Parts: sequence; C-alpha cells; structure tokens
Amino acid sequence: MKKNTTLLAVTATLVLTLSGYLGASAQTRVSAEDSLECAKQYSVLSEYMKQRNYDLATPAFRYIWNTCPDQYQGTYIWGNTIYKTLFNQNKDAEYRKGIVDTLMQLHDRRILLSETNAKFGDKGTNIGRKALDLIIFKKNEDDLIFPLLKESFELSGEGVDANVIIQYMFYAERQRAAGKLECSDIIDLYGKASAITEKKFAETQDSNWVKTQVNVDLYSEKCLDCEALLAYYTRTFEANKTNADWLAKASANLDKKQCAKKEAYKKDPVIGQIFLAYAEAAKTADAYIKYASFLIANDKVSESQKYVDEAIKLETDNDKKAQYLMFVARIQADDKKYSQARDNARKALQLRPNWGDPYILIGDMYAASAASCGGDDITVRGAVFSAAVDKYMQAINVDPSSSEKANAQAARCRANYPADTEVFFTEKKAGDVISIGCWIGESATLRVR
Repeated sequence: MKKNTTLLAVTATLVLTLSGYLGASAQTRVSAEDSLECAKQYSVLSEYMKQRNYDLATPAFRYIWNTCPDQYQGTYIWGNTIYKTLFNQNKDAEYRKGIVDTLMQLHDRRILLSETNAKFGDKGTNIGRKALDLIIFKKNEDDLIFPLLKESFELSGEGVDANVIIQYMFYAERQRAAGKLECSDIIDLYGKASAITEKKFAETQDSNWVKTQVNVDLYSEKCLDCEALLAYYTRTFEANKTNADWLAKASANLDKKQCAKKEAYKKDPVIGQIFLAYAEAAKTADAYIKYASFLIANDKVSESQKYVDEAIKLETDNDKKAQYLMFVARIQADDKKYSQARDNARKALQLRPNWGDPYILIGDMYAASAASCGGDDITVRGAVFSAAVDKYMQAINVDPSSSEKANAQAARCRANYPADTEVFFTEKKAGDVISIGCWIGESATLRVR
C-alpha cells in the first residue's frame, strides 16, 4: 500500500480529539439523528476495513469516535489496526510518540467501557491487550507494563491470555532482578501460572499451553532451585500446613527439582513435612508416592512401603501403578539398594509385561555390581556383565522402542567381557554357566571378547 498522506494529515487532529473523551463518563448521549449517522458511518468503516483501505476508513472512524464512541466494539478493534498501520508508515520519532499515546487512549476508553458494558469485552482481558501493545512500543517501560500485566492476570483468572502469562513472568523476573520483587514472589506466581496452564491444557489439549509453561519455567528458573524453594517453604509452611492447594504446589515444585533426592537437601525436614502434610490432606496416589520417595531417599525404606502400597491401592490404572513402582525402584537404585529396586522393577513387569525400562534398570544395576559381586574372579565378573546383557536383550524382545538405549548399554557391557586369553588361564571356558552370588543370585553364560 502506498504511503497514506490523508492519514498523515489527520493524525494530529485525531490525537487531540481522542484525548478530549478520557475525562468524560463512559456513556455518551446521542441524538436520534446522530445515531442514524453513526450507524451509516460504522457501515462505511466496516466496509473499508474489510478492504484494508485505511485511508477511506479513517474519516468514518473519526466521526464515530467523536460522536458515539460507546456504541460499537469494532471502533476499538479497527482503531487499533489503523493506528498501528500509521505507526509503521512513518519513522519520525515525535510522530510515532503521538500515535502510541493515542493508541493507549483507545485502550483506556475500551477498559472504561468494559466496566459497565459486556459488549466491550472483559476488563482484565482489555487491560492485558493494553499491556501487550505497550510491550510492542515501549518494552523497557517496566513500571508501566508490570502493574498492567499483574492486574490483567489477577482480574482474568483462568481466562487470562497465554501471552499475558508469559509476559507477566518475564517482567516479574525483571522486577526481581531490579530488587523490586523477592524470589518468594516469583515462586508464588509460578505456582499460580502453572496451575492455569496445566488446567487449560487438560481441558483443551492445545499445545500452546505447553509452550506457555515452557516460558513460565524459563523465567522462574533462577528462583526455583532447591535452596530458594526451601528457604521460602521453611518460612511459610506453618501458615499453610492445612492448605491443600498450597501443599500441592509446594510438593510439585520440590518434586520437579528433585530436592528430596539431592544429597545437599534431602534431609531438610521441611521437605518431609510438606510431603507428609500433602499426603494426609490429599490422600491421592500422587501424594503418597511423593512422601514415599522422600522416606526412601532418607534410608527409611521399610517405613515408605505402606505409602507405596497406598498409592498402588488407590491407583486403578496398571500402567500408572507400574510407573509408581519404577519411580521407587529408580530411587532405590540411585541409593544402591539394588535388591529392593529389583523387587519393585519385577512387580512393575507383572503389571506391564511389555515394558523395557524395568529390564534396563535391572541390567544397569547388574553392570554396576560387577566389581563388587565378581571380586578378583574375572570369570564371575564377566558372567555379571553377561547377565546384564541378557536383561538388555529381554528389554528389546518385549519392547522394541527400548532398543536404542538397551543396545547402547549392552555394548558397554560387552566391552568389559574378559579376553579369551585371560579365561585360558582359569578353570573356566567361554560358554560355561557361571553361578553368581552376591545380591544378584543368578547364573549366566560366560562370554568373551
């Protein structure tokens, strides 16, 4: 489209005219004659906006704004388009400033009208629209933008726009970096934003909500390490120990960062207090398994079993039951509680026979035990690696999707088979079945490289 000289000529008049309405009440009184003319001009505006002929649309827009600005929502939608077009058509800084000021006046008027007239939209949503436009034109005006994003988020609730959530988190982190917010504020906001994105995704299955959560995670990251979380929860637990929503969010945050599994934090009493309070309040499989994992990480395996049992009893889906068992098994494996981990992996296989992960975990534990279970006997060590490879092959047989990982692990074990020349000087030979003691308690074929 050619540069629009008519639009350029009327801009100053439009800016002055629009500003005159900001101090007025939201509603205007229009005569019958003016009302008919407004309807006519709105029809003209509509037609030219459809054609993207902003030159001819502008006089109609100006008439409606001056005469009946509270009659049509389209006045604000199309006015936004006209002024953004004007902004892009001219590079003069002073001219652009006037355009942005006028665009903000459009937003302010629409926000005012939405307080009493639903056809102009939701007030929280309109405030969010203003904030998002401010970000386009004045992205570094944090003290203007952040309060608008906050108000939009709080007024809109679960109806908040995904882009408002993203920008709110972004500017909240900037406020924190500037010393105007604390990590406790970011953690609290993170919980609220995550609850919305998770619910909206569950309802719509729209992947945009997943992308929104990725950004929420990114902009909250500096305040979501275990040290910051535990400092915050230590201060606030007592006041929230019966607040089921708070406990659910706190548990989810601690679980996501795996604080209960990290050596530096796993013995922190507030983790156990939160997980136990959550289990007692929610009485769900998820709550019980979180507390069980905390107990296991703190060498309280026998105490944890009743909570694992409760989780499995409450869960009706066998796949989820198997996942709970594997969740515990992995924690036990990390703590070198190999025998207990294998028991739970085997229980998982009973519930989900065509799953490769339990076999891979058992194979990994066998491989990690080669030195301790084989001792100085190279044939027994070799048999342990051979037993691990057998588990990896079982994983592939029942679950072809696990082939890449299982084959990679098997290759590492085969590289540790004893050389044929090493076996030659023992009483054993390749192909012999070797009995493995230790916690493994199995037999395996001796293989060489």
